[in-house]
Amino acid sequence: MPRQRSKGCIPCKMRRKKCDERTPTCVACARNVLLCAWDSELPPSKPHNSGGKELMTKSQRLLRHQSAPKSMISDMALSMAPNAIHPQLAHPKTNFLYSFFYARAAQTLSIKDEEGNPFVHVLMPMAATSDIVFQAMLAFSGVIYEQQHSDALATTTWEHYAQAIRSLKHMLTLYVDNQVDRGTELVATVLLLLSLEVSKADSDGHAFRHLRACRELVSGTFAHCQNPQLLGFLAEYYLYTLSLLPSSLIEHSDPIEEDIDFAFRILLNNSVPATGVLCGCAPEMFRTISKATVVSRRLYDELTDEAGPSNECLQEHLDLYDYVQTWWPEYADEENAMIAHIYQIALLVLLLQAEPGTSDNMAMNELVTNLISLLRMIPVESNTTTVLAWPLATVAPCVKSNTDQTFILQYLGAVVQKYRFGNHRQTEQLLRLIWSRRDLQERGPYCIPRAMEAQGCRFLLC
Repeated sequence: MPRQRSKGCIPCKMRRKKCDERTPTCVACARNVLLCAWDSELPPSKPHNSGGKELMTKSQRLLRHQSAPKSMISDMALSMAPNAIHPQLAHPKTNFLYSFFYARAAQTLSIKDEEGNPFVHVLMPMAATSDIVFQAMLAFSGVIYEQQHSDALATTTWEHYAQAIRSLKHMLTLYVDNQVDRGTELVATVLLLLSLEVSKADSDGHAFRHLRACRELVSGTFAHCQNPQLLGFLAEYYLYTLSLLPSSLIEHSDPIEEDIDFAFRILLNNSVPATGVLCGCAPEMFRTISKATVVSRRLYDELTDEAGPSNECLQEHLDLYDYVQTWWPEYADEENAMIAHIYQIALLVLLLQAEPGTSDNMAMNELVTNLISLLRMIPVESNTTTVLAWPLATVAPCVKSNTDQTFILQYLGAVVQKYRFGNHRQTEQLLRLIWSRRDLQERGPYCIPRAMEAQGCRFLLC
């Protein structure tokens, strides 16, 4: 009988390398940390040890016990064979991470429910046609699975992460060579990797580097994006992340406010309305965070200087305070409106912190009381609780009551227990540090970065 001609795995064919057809992973893919995938069915099994059968059995057992409820499985995943979406979905563990992203991980990224979540309805179709987004999406899914369940998929997760990083380097080269049509894939990938770092409690500054890379990409990318739905989604994702950056830094001399205004204008002028995936009904408040941080710190510096504050600085501070105070959310349900008002209160607190010694005055106490009241009305189970790190950290220096401090810690602890986000745990530790040190509480608008400095870990309050 004539011997069947070997086709080899997809990575070996793409790299024009000889494939030994070892399963589940050929020698070349194992050596180069690539995910071994095939055009259709796997070749006749050539296991390199007895672990191949055991691996399949564990994967099947994992899928049987941990797979998402049928009601939450993606229509795309149900209606198409795995290889029709991406050849790597023939691997049971990769396939599981794909389903887990839809059923669980995507929801941790959005304050919207499953029916309106663009991380499902915009990002997943994009991943089906873009390998780099696919790899980053599954890496994020694996990190969330590890936090919420176990490290059973750690190897697969970091293989996808390595593949995403490799592809990112290659695509950045193409982008520099004026292939700007791939920009949306790059921005989506970098933002996903940033979220991955934030969720696993990044302590090495990777999230900040991803954000810096994203800022270099968005101008050209958004200008050439022809998909209004995708443009609105990416613009809001970027606006939310970038707007929270200044609070973690002691000083920022680069024109970050210009970048934030650019993203806000894209969101405002886009033909498809904002999704509310992260900013909810308050994109104006997110747009204001950076400016409020700069204005509050400038006035604080001038008030503590012998020369005293300038009239220009005082007027700028007063105008911004009036703007935030009179703002009102539009077209919002009750829960989203409460989150919007929490951000509004936190901004007012940030602006009042400009004047040394105001953490105990009547206006500040009233704002803190109002925020605590709103927080008590939002159930921990709500999707909106994932975006509370920044307002809670901002208000923390002004929360003087032991009862209120205990409530906030218990509330945040419940959020940590639900999502297991690393940045939530870091925020919890940050609050404890601030409340234990009077010198940090007295640093006004500099409290957060100084507390992070004392904690030895700078992170994004996303």
